[in-house]
Amino acid sequence: MPSSADVRPLAPPREDALERLLLPLDRARAAVLSLLGGWLGPWMRERDRRVALLGVLAIATALLLAVGAPLWLLALGPIAFGVPHVLADLRYLWVQPGFHRERAVWLLVVPGLVMGTITADVAWGLGAACLALFAVKSTPRRRVLGLSILLPATALAVLYPRPTGLAFAHLHNLVAVALWWALRPRALKAHGPVLLAYAAGSAVIMSGLVDGFLSAGFGRGLGHGLFAHAAILAPFASPRWAARWVALFAFAQSVHYAMWLRLIPEDARPRRAPRPFRASYRALREDLGAIALALLALATLVFAVWAAFDLIAARDGYLRAAIGHGHLELAAGALLFARGGESVTACRSGRPRARGAAPRRGPRS
Repeated sequence: MPSSADVRPLAPPREDALERLLLPLDRARAAVLSLLGGWLGPWMRERDRRVALLGVLAIATALLLAVGAPLWLLALGPIAFGVPHVLADLRYLWVQPGFHRERAVWLLVVPGLVMGTITADVAWGLGAACLALFAVKSTPRRRVLGLSILLPATALAVLYPRPTGLAFAHLHNLVAVALWWALRPRALKAHGPVLLAYAAGSAVIMSGLVDGFLSAGFGRGLGHGLFAHAAILAPFASPRWAARWVALFAFAQSVHYAMWLRLIPEDARPRRAPRPFRASYRALREDLGAIALALLALATLVFAVWAAFDLIAARDGYLRAAIGHGHLELAAGALLFARGGESVTACRSGRPRARGAAPRRGPRS
């Protein structure tokens, strides 16, 4: 047997430069929690209450900005949140469920995603979603049900690519809301206010109640004005309805970002309380690896510098580069559905579950 002298304590996790830079933020966080612990305590401990509050506040903020400054929101949102939300896509839809370790997923699904990125044709993404139903273990019933929805959509995308692409541009913003709701078992009492706020915000914009504010908001334009956006997002609409559709897109896109960057991470953590900044960074590095993080950080920096010189060109460049992430969300949704309702956090450690193991339904409550 080894002597006590041979038994050494485990070394603490190695810190990198960024982790050391986050130390002051963690100290400031600890000071705030100590100062406001009595008031913040219940919100820190109770995930459902915190998620509902954050969701409603994010939706209210998105509504105010979409009505008051829609063109600025459309321009700055992708620059500030685009690359981080693509990172969240990869983390929660690809790495944590373990799909990146499935050979069949690479053979059946990834080629369609690559072609969708190259061609910007949603038919490739829908085709990849159809094949995703056969890339993981599933049941005939789930595959038939999935194909009954995806095959007609794929046929429409092949026959009518432009209308289908336009519809997908709008509906894509709903994907994050749907995935957030499916992340784990929900109760309408706890999380219904988030859906209600989203529906109410959409109704306020489309009903015409804020048309006067929209006119002023679009008047504070830059580069691409209302008509340039309307030609892309609402070519079928009259000027009044086009303004509403563009504002609705700005609102829904902002909520989409909030879902991926705040609400889905809240539910994806094994622990109910938020992590310190350094722990969050360590978990992110463990999931994606240092090289992927460095490349994504570089991409964020490139778009930020580009935007400092030409905001509209940088926004358009990001949208072209990130076109495939919407197809990834389609295919990942199909993979999760095929696997039997397993949540996007079923493999939080980044390791796929053992074959034959019962699927997890989400974090314990």
